[in-house]
Amino acid sequence: PLKPDKGVLVQVTLNAQTMTLEDVPLDEGYASESVTAKDINGKEITFGGQTGKTQIIISSPYLDQNNLGEFDTIFNSEDLKMENVEKYFLLASKEDAKVATDIPLLFDEEELFGDEYGVRISDGELEQKLTKSLFIISKDGAIFYEDIPRDLSTPFEVDKIYQKTVAAL
Repeated sequence: PLKPDKGVLVQVTLNAQTMTLEDVPLDEGYASESVTAKDINGKEITFGGQTGKTQIIISSPYLDQNNLGEFDTIFNSEDLKMENVEKYFLLASKEDAKVATDIPLLFDEEELFGDEYGVRISDGELEQKLTKSLFIISKDGAIFYEDIPRDLSTPFEVDKIYQKTVAAL
């Protein structure tokens, strides 16, 4: 996972283009923020914060045919179908979903997730999109694990997500 120096903005790359995040992302051990996003039908869903359940929150700048398999694996993994584990997948807007999927998508239209978790891209071809990130929040609301790949094409490690989720229960 990224471990930026305090106050230093994080840079990510995709296809040899370097982009900067607007803010420093929340780090492990910090209290997560409760935020609201909307589902495809406009229904508000609140997640993060202290809920008494372990949460896996994933964001991406877009969902297309190339990265659908990676996220589908995480969301539909039998190993990650655990009681008291909630999973959320966020995009900045509906336009960022470029393929149909059965993954329950949320959209950060009010920009709350991007602001509170520090994962919005500030420049480049993905300006105002959410960077690729994964947060595991323990039932007491603390960020137990975070992963923000420097190279957005780098896949998440499903085995590590499983291990960290089990440890956060």
